[in-house]
Amino acid sequence: MIRRTWILLSMFLSLGAALLIVLTACSRNAPADGVDLIFKKPSGEKTEVFRMEVVATNSDRMRGLMFRKSLAANAGMIFLFQEEREHSFWMKNTLIPLDMVFVSSAWKVVGALENVLPLTEDPRTVGIPSQYVLEFSAGTIKRLGVSNGVAVEVTGLLPPIQ
Repeated sequence: MIRRTWILLSMFLSLGAALLIVLTACSRNAPADGVDLIFKKPSGEKTEVFRMEVVATNSDRMRGLMFRKSLAANAGMIFLFQEEREHSFWMKNTLIPLDMVFVSSAWKVVGALENVLPLTEDPRTVGIPSQYVLEFSAGTIKRLGVSNGVAVEVTGLLPPIQ
């Protein structure tokens, strides 16, 4: 009886260890929150890497960066939309000035707004269809030299757009 219990316990522990190894390996390959983003200029020069929070649902798009008191220099937010069209934003309850970059479905910059003032309900748009909108701390666009036609490269998995 003791031998059978010992054998069953050993099998259970072995199975548990194997399961732990599989789960650990899977979690290392699972996508992390957010994606990495760079700009690639026509000269081939690439910018620093930005860690982007991904916003893919209506409720998250409505909240955006509201109520945040700061945004790291190497961080931002990427808004995903189901269709390429003219998108408009406001800065109600957004406490920090931002740069906004509007990006086409082909991942090219089609327009940008610099140093958008916080705490306003004025609509902010570039008047050109885009599928993605990027937000960064104010001054980022100027510092990087981002302009229309610059390519955007994203590394990581983007979630389904809702």
